[in-house]
Amino acid sequence: MPAALRDGMRSLADDAMRVLEPDKTSPLVMGVDIARHGADQTVIRFRRGLDARSIPAVKVRILDTMH
Repeated sequence: MPAALRDGMRSLADDAMRVLEPDKTSPLVMGVDIARHGADQTVIRFRRGLDARSIPAVKVRILDTMH
C-alpha cells in the first residue's frame, strides 16, 4: 500500500475516533429514516453541531406505513 494512501486512511480513522466537544449554541437537528415494511425499524437520530454520538438513536418498529 502506498504511504500516502496509508497516511490518509490513518487520518480518517483518527478523525472518526476523536471526541467532539458538545456545542450548546448549535441547533438540534433531527434526521429520520422511515422503514416501510418488514423487519426494518424506523430510526430517528439527533445531532447538535457535528456531534451525533452523544444523543442515542430512537428506534421504532411499525408494522406497515401503508395502513
